[in-house]
Amino acid sequence: MAFINLMMRNFFLAAAVLYTFSFVSCNSSTAEQQAVQLTPEHLIQKNIDSLKSICKEGDVIARMNDNLVSYHVRNFNSTDRSFSHAGVVVMHNGKKMVCNIDANEPGIDTVRYDPIDSFINPKENFLCGLYRYNFSDAEREKFVAELNSYHERKVHFDRRFDLSDDSLIYCSEMIAKSIIKATNGRIVLKDTTTPKAMLTVMTKFFQKEAPKNTPPKKVRQVIEQRRYIPIDALYMVPQCTELMRFKLKHFPGT
Repeated sequence: MAFINLMMRNFFLAAAVLYTFSFVSCNSSTAEQQAVQLTPEHLIQKNIDSLKSICKEGDVIARMNDNLVSYHVRNFNSTDRSFSHAGVVVMHNGKKMVCNIDANEPGIDTVRYDPIDSFINPKENFLCGLYRYNFSDAEREKFVAELNSYHERKVHFDRRFDLSDDSLIYCSEMIAKSIIKATNGRIVLKDTTTPKAMLTVMTKFFQKEAPKNTPPKKVRQVIEQRRYIPIDALYMVPQCTELMRFKLKHFPGT
């Protein structure tokens, strides 16, 4: 009888082990199948959802737009030519939004708050990145207040990219000046001059903005001397950390 009981216990033990192994194998196989079935588009959306979850007020979101103008703009960057535009995450009407300004249609080219999904929409952008400064709570609060003040004053986009005043402003200028004020100069984002490779393009661009009959040579001289703040200057400082960077479009074979 004891021998039969022992055999029965061994039988049930073996059956339990086999069941557990089968259950784990099945779950593992299911997880692997789900991973294999996850399309590039799903991975992109997963990254977007992750960015929306971890970002907080004061973080910078940079993006590379899917248009010809943005390809020119990114060439103004001193080191990292990945991005052409940037905005800052702020709480607006109880939601995380992106405070930014760009060269929109005249009259609506002011500081606005865009939903994150809209700001990094894969249909219109190639790449995005999320960056965070080592702000104190007080600095972060003041930084956001400075950004909101540009919106309240309805400041328009600066098509002349002139750092000398705040009556008109462009995206990286708005962010940089707000950071410098918020940190009382603890964080300084460096300006630079136009890269030589971009002088011809910018001369043609500013020729349209210059007073009538201004010689192209004169316009070029102004462009050579004018300083601006490129997008990569916003995050390529020791006080800033890159949290995420991912593609917003998938190209087969890449």
